[in-house]
Amino acid sequence: MQATQPRSLMGKATQFPVGAPRLQAISDDHFAEQPYLIDPTRTDPELELLWLHHAGYSIVEAAVCSDGPSILGSETIRCVALNRLDLVQSRTVILNRLKLNRTKIMEDLESDLGAAADPALIALHVQSALRRINDMKQSCGPEQPFSAMARAFVDAFEGELQAWMQAKLVRDRVEESAST
Repeated sequence: MQATQPRSLMGKATQFPVGAPRLQAISDDHFAEQPYLIDPTRTDPELELLWLHHAGYSIVEAAVCSDGPSILGSETIRCVALNRLDLVQSRTVILNRLKLNRTKIMEDLESDLGAAADPALIALHVQSALRRINDMKQSCGPEQPFSAMARAFVDAFEGELQAWMQAKLVRDRVEESAST
């Protein structure tokens, strides 16, 4: 491969950012020019992109690495326009459906287990919630639109539910020991 200056500054020729001089194809090693776009066959996008699901809209940011925002994430978001209006709106429809399911699951747990102290009863309700989360995971399949965004949301919710369950069990043990 030889480094050459682009012949034209028009079109897509210079739109794909690289970290080294652009190469003229003498071989098929396109990674020699260190492309700044995420190639999901070589790089896990989850390490480069951060899905924001606490906002009113589904926005993606570059993940923060040890040396700042991910260059691969930043350039992929910019170059592919991952936060363009139509994508944000389409993702937000799916995100809102997932948020509604999350709210229903948490409300059901809070109302069903508000005063419950029996670990077996708590486990039964948590298992029911986990089954409902598994239903939510249907949105996370590779054939589903915006599956990475859905997977990030559902994974975060699973972690939230586990933390809620642990806190509930600890709180119940403290209350039980205080009453004895």
